Amino acid sequence: MKHLFTLLMALVPMVMSAEEIPVVQGCLTFKINTETKTAKLSSCDKEDYPESITIPQTIEYEGKTYPVTELGYMAFCRCENLVSVVIPEGVTNIDWDVFNGCTNLETVKIPNTVNKMGGQLFWCCQKLQSVNIPNGVTELNTYTFYKCKSLKSITIPSYVTKIGGSSVFMDCEGLETVVLNEGLKEIGNSAFDGCKQLKTINIPSTVTSIIGLAFSGCESLTSITIPNSVKEIGDHAFSGCI
Repeated sequence: MKHLFTLLMALVPMVMSAEEIPVVQGCLTFKINTETKTAKLSSCDKEDYPESITIPQTIEYEGKTYPVTELGYMAFCRCENLVSVVIPEGVTNIDWDVFNGCTNLETVKIPNTVNKMGGQLFWCCQKLQSVNIPNGVTELNTYTFYKCKSLKSITIPSYVTKIGGSSVFMDCEGLETVVLNEGLKEIGNSAFDGCKQLKTINIPSTVTSIIGLAFSGCESLTSITIPNSVKEIGDHAFSGCI
């Protein structure tokens, strides 16, 4: 009986992996999940890909159509010649590190169907000029826009309740304008640390916490409005603000 149980346990990974079938379309590899009947973009051929990529909305496999619902972990990581990406309607999840190290990436179009964005998503995308945060996203994760030096403005939609984790916009040295909407509750640790060009910030009346180092090093900051709703301001939240 013990040997039979061991054999069955050994077969479990084989059964699970059989549910995800790799399908290559151009430079992109997708994984078809036969249980959920969906497709996930898993990787990009880093040796041969165009500067601009439009991810398909569906994938065909053996006469069936599978909607693309996810961009998998590190899917485009270090695709250094990538300039623009269009993500199709229907994608709901963009995993961690998807565009990490895409140093020439300038624009990404994200549909409003996305409700989850992983951390370190645009880590060191130094030429990223514009990006939209979908209305369904409720939290921005650690280092999402770390060192996006060309990003000049960002609007945080009202559905985002937390600029969370740590260092979401840290060292975005070109960031001049940030629009925070009602609904936001927490501005996390080092959220805008090192945003040297940020001049003014209006904190919405729904915010209750500004965590330590949130605006540290914002040396151009001359005006900030803090509402009575704020009950906590962490250590060195405005350190280095002249």
